[in-house]
Amino acid sequence: MDIDDDHTNVCRKRKPDSECRQCHCKSSEPEAANPSCSVVLCNRETLQFMYRSSEGWKSYSDELSAIIRISFAAHEKFAKFSVSGHSFVVSFPHMMQLNLLTGYIRSIAWVDSSGKLITPARCLDGRSPY
Repeated sequence: MDIDDDHTNVCRKRKPDSECRQCHCKSSEPEAANPSCSVVLCNRETLQFMYRSSEGWKSYSDELSAIIRISFAAHEKFAKFSVSGHSFVVSFPHMMQLNLLTGYIRSIAWVDSSGKLITPARCLDGRSPY
């Protein structure tokens, strides 16, 4: 995987050696072998989920990670959870977390079983324009 030099160290765009044209996942199976490919169908086990904060990537609590991991492993596109009266949705294809009350979005990332940090091409942090 190459890293673009024109991106900051804080949020770099990752270019996989080979990626699925449908969803740009890092699946090792080509599209033809995996016609239902999507980000949530990548064949590597995800070990840790993180969200982007002003201080960098922060790990979700063990409890929230378990909730997110269950949805991810079930090939769902979203995970939903509540913290301190706020409801959140994590979108795996868009690699973002949305606070449903405030409209605040932030990027998510994960570390797979090989130790690779999978980050979005562009990091988001702020209020949703929608």
